[in-house]
Amino acid sequence: MSAGVELVVTILRMRAPGMSLQKMPIFCWYILAMALMILFGFPPLILASIMLELERAAGFIFFDGLRGGDPLLWQHLFWLFGHPEVYILFLPAAGFVSTIIPVFAQRPLVGYGWIVLAIVTMGFISFGLWVHHMFTVGIPHLAQAFFSVASMLVAVPTGIQIFAWLATLWSGKVIFSLPMLWIFGFLVIFVCGGLTGVMLALVPFDWQVHDSYFVVAHMHYVLVGGMLFPLIAALYYWLPHFSGRMPSRTLGKWGFWLTFIGFNATFFLMHLTGLLGMPRRVYTYEAGLGWDWLNLLSSVGGFVMAVGIAVIILDFLLHFRFGTSAGANPWKADTLEWATTTPPPPYNFASIPRISSRHPLWDQPDLERAIAAGEGLLARNSGDHREVLGTSATEADLRELIRVPGNSWLPLQLAAVLAVVCICLLLRAYPVALAAAAASFIWIFRWTWISGAHPSNALQPASAAPISTHTWSGLGLWGMGVTLLADAALYLSLLFGWCYLWTVAPEWQFAPTSSLTTQTMFWSGVPLTLAAACHWLLTRRLRHNKSQQLYAGLVIACGCGILHLLALGWTFFSGDLAPRTHPHHSVLVVAIAYLVLHSGLATIATGFQALRAKRGYVSAAQPYEMPVLRIFWIYSALTYWLAYACLTLAPQLGGAA
Repeated sequence: MSAGVELVVTILRMRAPGMSLQKMPIFCWYILAMALMILFGFPPLILASIMLELERAAGFIFFDGLRGGDPLLWQHLFWLFGHPEVYILFLPAAGFVSTIIPVFAQRPLVGYGWIVLAIVTMGFISFGLWVHHMFTVGIPHLAQAFFSVASMLVAVPTGIQIFAWLATLWSGKVIFSLPMLWIFGFLVIFVCGGLTGVMLALVPFDWQVHDSYFVVAHMHYVLVGGMLFPLIAALYYWLPHFSGRMPSRTLGKWGFWLTFIGFNATFFLMHLTGLLGMPRRVYTYEAGLGWDWLNLLSSVGGFVMAVGIAVIILDFLLHFRFGTSAGANPWKADTLEWATTTPPPPYNFASIPRISSRHPLWDQPDLERAIAAGEGLLARNSGDHREVLGTSATEADLRELIRVPGNSWLPLQLAAVLAVVCICLLLRAYPVALAAAAASFIWIFRWTWISGAHPSNALQPASAAPISTHTWSGLGLWGMGVTLLADAALYLSLLFGWCYLWTVAPEWQFAPTSSLTTQTMFWSGVPLTLAAACHWLLTRRLRHNKSQQLYAGLVIACGCGILHLLALGWTFFSGDLAPRTHPHHSVLVVAIAYLVLHSGLATIATGFQALRAKRGYVSAAQPYEMPVLRIFWIYSALTYWLAYACLTLAPQLGGAA
């Protein structure tokens, strides 16, 4: 998820000045949509993995139908990620296609706004059709009808992109280069895969071919046609920029046609074997079932495709030595990455230009010379510091200068400690994993201590733009906001699991507790609300607070957080929760652990922030950190009261307890 956060924040806040959302390259939209889908797609899978491990290792009850759980909950949580993951794979490849087609059609992309709308729509719809993987598990007919319609509806934004690409090719003067050859292969194969996808969205048809080789063929037409072919097109397209040499056109054509023919010979025939009833996941079959010759021809096609891939790899390897010189921008491309030499210098751009269109190299032919001559921004030596520009999210107006940390061993050390955590979890060495997780906070807070307004990072640059630690809307604010969106997806998945077990699990029953009542949960949440309100008020009045007042206020907020943790801990440990006996209690334990983790982190971070305020690293002149933590406090309070309403108040009001 951290990679997704970094992508989102980078695209929104670290673009070239002037590159507004309307002028942002189409590829950035695809990557932005992919990053957001990763943020919202992975949390349900992470939650499902945590719940499964708790059930295996600690005896909790979530998926065991004999003890009150429901195994279908696992499928729901898994496919909440599993189906958007298909589109996560497709979106970068579609971004390659939308970037490459205008270059070789020699004209701008047709329907830029419609494609952006299609990308956003596809991202939303992809999270609403996960159940089409579960048509045969016995879900209600109404749900099947809804998800069948949603599955067919996703073809609309995909079709918009296909027609926009075809319109661009139709109205342009197409150059049939090696990248363009792979794009044509993509269009043919992916459209075929999309058509079979619409067929599988029909519930009666899905019942007939479920777990057959028809599904295998559809999956490969979508993934190979929608991901592998554009990926190879992108490799051929950007390879000269990487190596400075051109690949062989002869070897490239042989590689394409062998791969294209071999792929279709392999997987097109699987549609027929699937319709004839050939089941998947079976390694051998009896003779005389009608699949023998079709399977033999598929095997021959697989060998042909393998030879094609080998030719492509050979072409890539040989071109480094025998390829002709590429020169600058050999494809006459329009995007900014080609405004350097091929291969690019280690520093990439000597200066940061202002961008006024989606096709800067077509509309500003002198841009490459101007960047190299230092006529853009940041055309100076910043010494030991690394600097990037921070812009507004929509119009890309220059807002601040972001000081990027220099070389440090801390990230590597932290990664090593987290690797120990993961390995110990796999080996089920839980005490060691817990100790390593606790130790990781040492590196996290050490890394945090030397950031922001720390003397090693706080020198004001000679620039019209202020440094980010002197602003109220720095990069960390965006990073925290986007991270909490992903965090909220995990939390809502937990509440979804609670509601699902409550309403669907056949053996579900509420198990009342004497400790986690509405009164005890209410009074445990009051100090948390006070801590969040105190931090919010301190941030709002930061310009009027002196250093000692800020320090005292943060200590009070930290004290309220500690009081909340003590109250919630006493309520929890003095109770009669039995997560190994009642699935109701299992969900309560996970929910409370989630709440304690967040309020505990907020409390520790506030105490840490108080120490920084005492040192002068946080003040009215350097407010960067206060709004970041304020969001986390508000989120922690909101999730607590939502848990109070859903897990404690609602069952008791309904008479379940």
